[in-house]
Amino acid sequence: MRFNFLLTNRGSNAISLVDYLIKKNLTNLINKVIINNPNSPAIEKIKQRNIKSTVLDPQDFANTRDYNTQLLSIINPGDKDIIFLCGYMMIIPPEIIKELNSRIINIHPSLLPKYKGLNTHKRVLENKEAYHGCTVHQVNEGIDSGKLIAQYKIKIYDNDNEETLSKRLLLKEHILYSKVLEEIIGEKLIINENEIFYKNSLLNKPMLFE
Repeated sequence: MRFNFLLTNRGSNAISLVDYLIKKNLTNLINKVIINNPNSPAIEKIKQRNIKSTVLDPQDFANTRDYNTQLLSIINPGDKDIIFLCGYMMIIPPEIIKELNSRIINIHPSLLPKYKGLNTHKRVLENKEAYHGCTVHQVNEGIDSGKLIAQYKIKIYDNDNEETLSKRLLLKEHILYSKVLEEIIGEKLIINENEIFYKNSLLNKPMLFE
């Protein structure tokens, strides 16, 4: 079992996952940290942790297909490799999903299936929702439409704005993604192409944390 972390900008979720593996003395499980933005502040932060990262700039390629071919070549996935998307701002193509046998997961800042896509904090506030949250889900060919794995739910306060809500939720994202990583390492959470199992039972609804 090896883990691959893909990110574009600040990469705080990737850094949180790396920190978890450092704390548990499990950095041997890190296969690749791939950053597709040469200006990402995460490059230096990953380096400070003595973890090697690879910068793969899409602008260095003639087209997206060539970029994704190189991405897959760098990962060189094994039978149990898992990709964690951590603010990775490109669409994973079907050929990579197939190659990984759907062992690709993402964390999204909403309680899916509500608020797929961008600007989730703004939209939940505009709609006067009582709760917000984040979701870890399996990646498929749709946008934020894969099977739901785990969610963290938080209350929205009357004085919340986009900034306060975003900051508070980001801390929960770190907790949730690390919990999912922990359960995968412990082989309690098994992600297959067609089914997800948790503690030997079919996962029919996401694990919920509040």
